[in-house]
This record gives sequence, C-alpha cells and structure tokens, in this order.
Amino acid sequence: MSTPAISENPAHQGSELPAQVLRPLRAGFASVLLFVLIFTGWAALAPLATSIHATGHLNAPQPNFDIQHPFGGDIKAVLVKEHQSVTAGQILVHMDVSNEIAQRAQLQKSLQLLLDQRDALAWALNLQAGESVAPARPDAPLQTLNHRPELSFESDQPLPAPQATEQTSRSTTQSARRIRNMMEALHVRRDATTQTAEAMRNRAAGLENSLLARTQQRASMQARFDRYSTLVQTGALRASDNDTLLEAMLDLDASMRAERAEVNALQTQTAQVALQIKAEELELRQKLLDRQGQVAEAIPRIRMQILRLDAQVRSAELRAPTDGTITRLHYDTDQMFVPRGETVLTLTRPTQSHRVSFVVPPHAIDQTRIGMQGHLTVSSLPQRNHPKVRVQILSLSPEARRNNDGMVLGYDGVATINAADMKELRAQMGEGLTLSIDMPVSLIFAGRETTFSDYLIGPFLDFLAKALQD
Repeated sequence: MSTPAISENPAHQGSELPAQVLRPLRAGFASVLLFVLIFTGWAALAPLATSIHATGHLNAPQPNFDIQHPFGGDIKAVLVKEHQSVTAGQILVHMDVSNEIAQRAQLQKSLQLLLDQRDALAWALNLQAGESVAPARPDAPLQTLNHRPELSFESDQPLPAPQATEQTSRSTTQSARRIRNMMEALHVRRDATTQTAEAMRNRAAGLENSLLARTQQRASMQARFDRYSTLVQTGALRASDNDTLLEAMLDLDASMRAERAEVNALQTQTAQVALQIKAEELELRQKLLDRQGQVAEAIPRIRMQILRLDAQVRSAELRAPTDGTITRLHYDTDQMFVPRGETVLTLTRPTQSHRVSFVVPPHAIDQTRIGMQGHLTVSSLPQRNHPKVRVQILSLSPEARRNNDGMVLGYDGVATINAADMKELRAQMGEGLTLSIDMPVSLIFAGRETTFSDYLIGPFLDFLAKALQD
C-alpha cells in the first residue's frame, strides 16, 4: 500500500487544510482576541478597592459610672452584689460616720460656747466704754443682765449680776460670769486705789491747812522779832532772848518746808494712782479685745469643720445615680476601709444601641479616615443568615497603641452602627440574639481605589521602564 507524498512547501500545505479545521481556529483566535480586548478595557477602566480588615468589640455609647466616695472611711454595710441590677436612687453602700457625727456634735458645742463668749465680750467692752448695747443675738442670755446705761468704770455703782432664765445656757452664764468677775476685780481695785488717793488728798489738805497756820505763826513771829530787835538796840531787851526767837523761827521754816515737800509728794502720788487706775482699765480692755480677736478667728474655722463633717455625714449613703447593673464591686465586705477618692463600684447602664471600638492595622492607617463606611460581622453569630450591617467611622486616634516593648499594635477607632441594619439583624436572628458589651466583631472597610491595570500591570511597566533606563 502506497503512502501519499507530503509536500514540503508550507503554502501548499496550508492550502491543503480543510475548512472544517480552519473555521474553529479562526473562531477561537477571534474569541481570544476579543477576550484580551475586553479584559484590557476592564483592567484599565474598572475601579477596584483594597480591603481593610480590623478587629474590635461592641461597647455602649453611654459610659460606665465609676462610683467613688469623696471622703473615704470604713464601710458599715454593702447592700448590693456583683451583676445585680439596681434602680436610680437605690442605696448601694452605707459608710460608717459615727465618729464624724460625734465630732460634729462636739464642734457645735464649742461653736456655741464661742458665740456666747463673743456676745459676753461685746457686752463687757460696751459696758466698759460706758455704753448700753444689746447683744448681737436676740436669744442671748446677756439680755437678762440688769445693767444700767450710765454704768461705767467712772461710776461708783456696782456691776450687774447675770440672772439665768430658762433660755440661758450654762456656757453663756459661765462666760458672762467670768468676764463679770474680771470687771468686778478691776472695780474693787479701782475703789481701793480711789480710797487711797482720797486719803492722800485729805492728808495733803490737812498739811495745807497746817502750812497756812504755820505761815500766820511765822508772820507773827517775824513781827515780834522785829520789835525785839528794836528793844535790843535800845538796851531794853537782852540779845539772847532775840536769838531764841530767831532759832524758833528757823525751826518753823524747816518744818514748813518739810510739810510743803510732803504735800507735793502726796499730790504726785495721787496723780500716779489715777494713772494706775487708767492703766488697769486699758489693760483689761486690751485683754478683752485680744480674746475677742481670738474668738472671731476661731468661729469661722470651727464652722468650716462643721460644714466638712456635715458633708461627710450626708455622703454616708452611696446611691445609684441611674438604673444599671453592678459590673464590678471593688469593696464587697463590711468593715473595709475605702481611701479617699477610690472607686467603690462600677455601674453599667442598660442600652439597646452599641458602638464598635476597633483597631486599625498600622499598614492601613494611611487609607483609613473619619466617615469611611464598612461592614460589620459578629463573629459569634451564624454567618449563613448574617445580614449585612453597615458601620461608619466616627473617630480615629492620632496616636498609635503600643505594647510594653514599644511596638506599634495599631490605631484605636470608634464606629457607629447603622440603626436600620441593626434592626434587621435583630429581626433576622430573633430571640437568640444577645449583644453584650465587649463582644468581639470584625470589620471590613473599602480602602484605596485603583484599577487592575495599575495594581498588576503598572508595577511591571514601571520596573521595565527603569530597567531600560539602566
């Protein structure tokens, strides 16, 4: 059997292919060419976007309450437990303020005593000045003192005695009595000194009368001495008699000088006694003024202490500011001590709406911006019937989160959940859906927009252009 000869001429060989073979080849070539043209147009024009994956968790839009005690102290009773639901105004913890109550009562007594002393001092100072001024407080028992308007240290009338009534407090009576005793002692010293001065004045007056009589006697003796001197010259009288009269006159002059010196001394002592009385009055007034200043400084200080203790007593009961659940109870036992400003418990408010706290990877932060939209997936829910839930970035931290070694972990962000999508999610999942705070979720955001040509072919063309330049 003979084999047909095959022509070695290509043109002659192509012309020998049957139409049944050439037709599929031409159709395939056209299809490939059309596909390449369509793919090239799509690669050059169709937009693509990179995906940004982020992990996060649900949180509440309303922050938790960290309930603290402004003063601290011992706990008397803890009335709640962890994870217990409470209502607004409910007492959570009762602090022990028995010491503060006792201190406040003692300070109030001290304050009342100081107020009584202030009124008594004002009464004494006005009385010392010779004025009649009623006490500052209308219920002060000093009103019962029967003092007269004209009474002062310049009068000889006795000081009034305080008369206690049913409204008179014991502290007020004691304060008034102490000041009254001080004033009476000064009054007694003034009377004694005045009597001494009066005796000195009487003694000086007696000496003045004696000097007047002696002056007259001296004049009589001088006249007689003159007559004797004339008789001695005529020889009618002896000179010795005249000398005796002269010596008597000299003795009388010496005695008169001594009495005059005593009168001057008595007058000086009388003036000193008057100055001593005035000095004692001023010294007592200065003591009263000093004590009045001390009382005036102590009253505001004690009032501030009372106000602080009142605030502590009012803060004895820690109440829930709103409805919520006790998520963390730092002090759960009676008799524990709470430092000032320390958090006692944390209260989480119930919410039906959530936000998403997430972390953007460091390599994608340049593609992430506020207002960017994405999709949320709750990892713990079944994914086959999980509806699409849209989210929108609300805020981004400008500073990266770092670990203990300083390595960048990502950038914190907060996103809001579309209310309609959340409603659809609840309707789709039904009663089995339970969204809790800190539930893990995953997020996908559309990143930088590009084309397939720029993403795949562009880098190759750039590399080829640089290679040709080299």
